[in-house]
Amino acid sequence: YDGKGQTKITSLSEAEGALQALQGQEAIMEAFVDFEREVSAVAARGLDGGSVASLQGDDIDINIVRGRFIQLNGAGYVIDADNTADNGVVHGVSRVLLPASLFGSEASLLAQLERRSDYSTLVAAVKFAGLEGALSDPKADLTLLAPTNRAFERALSQLGITAEQLLSEANKDKVKQILLYHVIKGEVRSSAVREAAGSAVPTLQGDSLRVSVSPFGVIELNDGVYVRRADIDTTNGVIHSLSSVLLPPSLQL
Repeated sequence: YDGKGQTKITSLSEAEGALQALQGQEAIMEAFVDFEREVSAVAARGLDGGSVASLQGDDIDINIVRGRFIQLNGAGYVIDADNTADNGVVHGVSRVLLPASLFGSEASLLAQLERRSDYSTLVAAVKFAGLEGALSDPKADLTLLAPTNRAFERALSQLGITAEQLLSEANKDKVKQILLYHVIKGEVRSSAVREAAGSAVPTLQGDSLRVSVSPFGVIELNDGVYVRRADIDTTNGVIHSLSSVLLPPSLQL
Protein backbone atom coordinates (compact mmCIF):
# COMPACT_ATOMS: atom_id res chain seq x y z
CA TYR A 1 0.00 0.00 0.00
CA ASP A 2 2.00 3.03 -1.12
CA GLY A 3 -1.01 5.35 -1.23
CA LYS A 4 -0.05 6.53 -4.72
CA GLY A 5 -2.15 4.09 -6.68
CA GLN A 6 0.91 2.33 -8.06
CA THR A 7 0.15 -1.13 -6.66
CA LYS A 8 -3.19 -2.71 -7.48
CA ILE A 9 -4.25 -5.27 -4.87
CA THR A 10 -7.32 -6.75 -3.28
CA SER A 11 -7.42 -6.93 0.51
CA LEU A 12 -9.71 -9.29 2.43
CA SER A 13 -10.35 -7.60 5.77
CA GLU A 14 -11.93 -9.41 8.73
CA ALA A 15 -14.57 -7.94 10.96
CA GLU A 16 -13.23 -7.07 14.40
CA GLY A 17 -14.76 -10.14 16.06
CA ALA A 18 -13.02 -12.47 13.64
CA LEU A 19 -9.62 -11.33 14.90
CA GLN A 20 -10.13 -12.11 18.58
CA ALA A 21 -8.93 -15.70 18.28
CA LEU A 22 -5.57 -14.51 16.92
CA GLN A 23 -4.72 -11.92 19.56
CA GLY A 24 -1.22 -12.48 20.90
CA GLN A 25 -0.25 -14.88 18.10
CA GLU A 26 2.15 -12.66 16.22
CA ALA A 27 3.46 -15.28 13.78
CA ILE A 28 -0.05 -16.16 12.64
CA MET A 29 -1.05 -12.49 12.41
CA GLU A 30 1.94 -11.73 10.18
CA ALA A 31 1.21 -14.68 7.92
CA PHE A 32 -2.47 -13.99 7.39
CA VAL A 33 -1.90 -10.29 6.68
CA ASP A 34 0.22 -11.28 3.70
CA PHE A 35 -2.29 -13.97 2.75
CA GLU A 36 -5.13 -11.50 2.39
CA ARG A 37 -3.70 -9.32 -0.37
CA GLU A 38 -4.72 -10.54 -3.78
CA VAL A 39 -2.32 -10.13 -6.65
CA SER A 40 -4.89 -8.53 -8.95
CA ALA A 41 -7.64 -6.01 -8.15
CA VAL A 42 -10.74 -8.13 -8.73
CA ALA A 43 -14.23 -7.07 -7.70
CA ALA A 44 -16.12 -9.46 -5.45
CA ARG A 45 -18.76 -10.10 -8.08
CA GLY A 46 -16.05 -11.21 -10.51
CA LEU A 47 -15.03 -14.19 -8.36
CA ASP A 48 -16.77 -16.95 -10.26
CA GLY A 49 -15.53 -20.13 -8.59
CA GLY A 50 -12.24 -22.01 -8.50
CA SER A 51 -9.38 -20.39 -6.62
CA VAL A 52 -7.28 -17.25 -6.67
CA ALA A 53 -3.65 -16.77 -5.72
CA SER A 54 -2.64 -14.66 -2.72
CA LEU A 55 0.62 -12.76 -2.26
CA GLN A 56 1.45 -15.15 0.58
CA GLY A 57 1.55 -17.98 -1.96
CA ASP A 58 -1.39 -20.19 -0.96
CA ASP A 59 -4.57 -20.18 -3.01
CA ILE A 60 -7.92 -19.01 -1.68
CA ASP A 61 -10.71 -21.37 -2.70
CA ILE A 62 -13.82 -19.62 -4.00
CA ASN A 63 -17.39 -20.92 -4.16
CA ILE A 64 -20.32 -18.88 -5.40
CA VAL A 65 -23.34 -20.00 -3.36
CA ARG A 66 -26.85 -19.60 -4.74
CA GLY A 67 -25.43 -17.53 -7.55
CA ARG A 68 -24.40 -14.56 -5.40
CA PHE A 69 -22.88 -15.42 -1.98
CA ILE A 70 -19.07 -15.57 -2.12
CA GLN A 71 -17.66 -18.31 0.10
CA LEU A 72 -13.94 -18.51 0.93
CA ASN A 73 -12.06 -21.71 1.79
CA GLY A 74 -15.30 -23.62 2.34
CA ALA A 75 -16.44 -21.64 5.37
CA GLY A 76 -16.05 -17.84 5.51
CA TYR A 77 -18.07 -15.39 3.44
CA VAL A 78 -17.55 -11.98 1.86
CA ILE A 79 -19.89 -9.76 3.88
CA ASP A 80 -18.91 -6.27 2.69
CA ALA A 81 -17.76 -6.24 -0.94
CA ASP A 82 -16.23 -3.74 -3.35
CA ASN A 83 -14.82 -1.05 -1.08
CA THR A 84 -12.67 0.65 -3.67
CA ALA A 85 -9.44 2.53 -3.03
CA ASP A 86 -6.88 4.36 -5.20
CA ASN A 87 -4.73 1.25 -5.37
CA GLY A 88 -7.16 -1.65 -5.12
CA VAL A 89 -10.32 -2.90 -3.49
CA VAL A 90 -11.23 -4.23 -0.03
CA HIS A 91 -13.72 -7.00 0.72
CA GLY A 92 -14.84 -7.51 4.32
CA VAL A 93 -14.95 -11.19 5.28
CA SER A 94 -16.67 -13.07 8.09
CA ARG A 95 -13.65 -14.94 9.43
CA VAL A 96 -9.87 -14.96 9.46
CA LEU A 97 -8.31 -16.90 6.57
CA LEU A 98 -5.35 -19.00 7.65
CA PRO A 99 -2.82 -20.21 5.04
CA ALA A 100 -2.67 -24.00 4.97
CA SER A 101 1.11 -23.83 4.56
CA LEU A 102 1.40 -21.97 7.85
CA PHE A 103 0.63 -25.23 9.60
CA GLY A 104 2.01 -27.45 6.86
CA SER A 105 0.38 -30.44 5.24
CA GLU A 106 3.35 -32.73 5.82
CA ALA A 107 1.80 -34.15 8.98
CA SER A 108 -0.53 -36.99 9.86
CA LEU A 109 -4.14 -36.56 10.90
CA LEU A 110 -3.15 -36.71 14.57
CA ALA A 111 -0.14 -34.41 14.15
CA GLN A 112 -2.28 -31.78 12.44
CA LEU A 113 -4.70 -31.85 15.37
CA GLU A 114 -1.86 -31.58 17.87
CA ARG A 115 -0.54 -28.48 16.09
CA ARG A 116 -3.84 -26.67 16.62
CA SER A 117 -4.85 -25.72 20.15
CA ASP A 118 -8.56 -25.68 19.24
CA TYR A 119 -8.58 -29.48 19.05
CA SER A 120 -6.93 -30.36 22.36
CA THR A 121 -10.07 -32.06 23.73
CA LEU A 122 -10.36 -34.19 20.60
CA VAL A 123 -6.68 -35.14 20.83
CA ALA A 124 -7.13 -36.16 24.48
CA ALA A 125 -10.15 -38.29 23.55
CA VAL A 126 -8.30 -39.95 20.66
CA LYS A 127 -5.40 -40.92 22.91
CA PHE A 128 -7.73 -42.05 25.70
CA ALA A 129 -9.59 -44.34 23.27
CA GLY A 130 -6.35 -45.77 21.90
CA LEU A 131 -6.90 -44.47 18.36
CA GLU A 132 -3.72 -42.42 18.02
CA GLY A 133 -2.03 -45.22 16.05
CA ALA A 134 -4.81 -45.27 13.47
CA LEU A 135 -4.66 -41.50 12.94
CA SER A 136 -0.86 -41.57 12.73
CA ASP A 137 -0.62 -44.54 10.36
CA PRO A 138 1.12 -43.33 7.19
CA LYS A 139 -0.81 -45.93 5.16
CA ALA A 140 -4.19 -44.77 6.39
CA ASP A 141 -6.52 -43.04 3.96
CA LEU A 142 -9.20 -41.42 6.11
CA THR A 143 -11.51 -38.45 6.41
CA LEU A 144 -11.69 -37.07 9.95
CA LEU A 145 -14.58 -34.89 11.06
CA ALA A 146 -13.00 -32.89 13.87
CA PRO A 147 -15.12 -31.15 16.54
CA THR A 148 -13.47 -28.12 18.11
CA ASN A 149 -13.02 -27.62 21.86
CA ARG A 150 -16.10 -25.39 21.87
CA ALA A 151 -18.08 -28.14 20.15
CA PHE A 152 -17.10 -30.56 22.92
CA GLU A 153 -18.02 -28.00 25.58
CA ARG A 154 -21.52 -27.72 24.13
CA ALA A 155 -21.91 -31.49 23.88
CA LEU A 156 -20.76 -32.05 27.46
CA SER A 157 -23.14 -29.35 28.68
CA GLN A 158 -26.04 -30.99 26.86
CA LEU A 159 -25.12 -34.40 28.30
CA GLY A 160 -24.70 -32.93 31.79
CA ILE A 161 -21.21 -34.33 32.34
CA THR A 162 -17.66 -33.02 32.54
CA ALA A 163 -14.71 -33.88 30.29
CA GLU A 164 -13.22 -35.88 33.15
CA GLN A 165 -16.40 -37.92 33.48
CA LEU A 166 -16.52 -38.55 29.74
CA LEU A 167 -12.91 -39.71 29.65
CA SER A 168 -13.35 -42.28 32.40
CA GLU A 169 -12.66 -45.99 32.05
CA ALA A 170 -16.37 -46.76 32.32
CA ASN A 171 -17.00 -44.73 29.15
CA LYS A 172 -13.96 -45.81 27.15
CA ASP A 173 -15.89 -47.92 24.64
CA LYS A 174 -18.52 -45.19 24.20
CA VAL A 175 -15.82 -42.59 23.56
CA LYS A 176 -14.27 -44.88 20.96
CA GLN A 177 -17.63 -45.34 19.25
CA ILE A 178 -18.25 -41.59 19.19
CA LEU A 179 -14.82 -40.94 17.68
CA LEU A 180 -15.19 -43.65 15.02
CA TYR A 181 -18.48 -42.03 14.06
CA HIS A 182 -16.35 -39.05 13.03
CA VAL A 183 -14.17 -41.08 10.64
CA ILE A 184 -14.95 -41.99 7.03
CA LYS A 185 -12.93 -44.49 5.03
CA GLY A 186 -11.04 -42.83 2.20
CA GLU A 187 -10.17 -39.20 1.57
CA VAL A 188 -13.46 -37.38 0.95
CA ARG A 189 -12.94 -33.72 0.12
CA SER A 190 -15.65 -31.09 0.56
CA SER A 191 -16.52 -31.11 -3.16
CA ALA A 192 -17.33 -34.83 -2.93
CA VAL A 193 -19.28 -34.29 0.31
CA ARG A 194 -21.43 -31.69 -1.44
CA GLU A 195 -22.07 -34.14 -4.27
CA ALA A 196 -23.28 -36.65 -1.66
CA ALA A 197 -25.99 -34.25 -0.42
CA GLY A 198 -29.24 -36.08 0.20
CA SER A 199 -27.53 -39.41 0.83
CA ALA A 200 -26.15 -41.32 3.80
CA VAL A 201 -22.39 -41.74 4.23
CA PRO A 202 -21.13 -44.74 6.26
CA THR A 203 -18.62 -44.19 9.06
CA LEU A 204 -16.08 -46.55 10.62
CA GLN A 205 -18.35 -46.80 13.67
CA GLY A 206 -21.04 -48.46 11.53
CA ASP A 207 -23.80 -45.86 11.58
CA SER A 208 -24.17 -43.48 8.66
CA LEU A 209 -24.19 -39.68 8.45
CA ARG A 210 -26.95 -37.76 6.69
CA VAL A 211 -25.42 -35.18 4.37
CA SER A 212 -27.07 -31.97 3.16
CA VAL A 213 -26.04 -28.51 2.04
CA SER A 214 -27.62 -25.45 3.64
CA PRO A 215 -29.20 -22.69 1.51
CA PHE A 216 -25.96 -20.76 2.04
CA GLY A 217 -23.77 -23.58 0.74
CA VAL A 218 -22.50 -24.83 4.10
CA ILE A 219 -22.14 -28.60 4.49
CA GLU A 220 -24.54 -29.91 7.13
CA LEU A 221 -24.41 -33.32 8.80
CA ASN A 222 -27.30 -34.96 10.66
CA ASP A 223 -29.48 -31.84 10.52
CA GLY A 224 -27.59 -29.32 12.61
CA VAL A 225 -23.86 -30.07 12.60
CA TYR A 226 -21.95 -27.82 10.23
CA VAL A 227 -18.51 -27.99 8.63
CA ARG A 228 -16.67 -24.90 9.89
CA ARG A 229 -13.55 -25.36 7.81
CA ALA A 230 -13.06 -27.89 5.04
CA ASP A 231 -10.16 -29.69 3.39
CA ILE A 232 -7.34 -29.46 5.93
CA ASP A 233 -4.72 -31.61 4.21
CA THR A 234 -2.63 -34.25 5.93
CA THR A 235 -0.28 -36.99 4.77
CA ASN A 236 -2.80 -39.75 5.46
CA GLY A 237 -6.17 -38.15 4.80
CA VAL A 238 -8.16 -34.94 5.15
CA ILE A 239 -9.78 -33.10 8.08
CA HIS A 240 -13.05 -31.17 8.13
CA SER A 241 -13.63 -29.05 11.24
CA LEU A 242 -17.08 -29.35 12.86
CA SER A 243 -19.25 -26.96 14.85
CA SER A 244 -20.68 -29.76 17.05
CA VAL A 245 -20.00 -33.31 18.17
CA LEU A 246 -21.76 -36.07 16.20
CA LEU A 247 -23.44 -38.75 18.31
CA PRO A 248 -24.10 -42.19 16.77
CA PRO A 249 -27.85 -42.92 16.76
CA SER A 250 -27.23 -46.52 17.81
CA LEU A 251 -25.21 -45.54 20.90
CA GLN A 252 -26.97 -45.47 24.26
CA LEU A 253 -25.50 -42.67 26.38
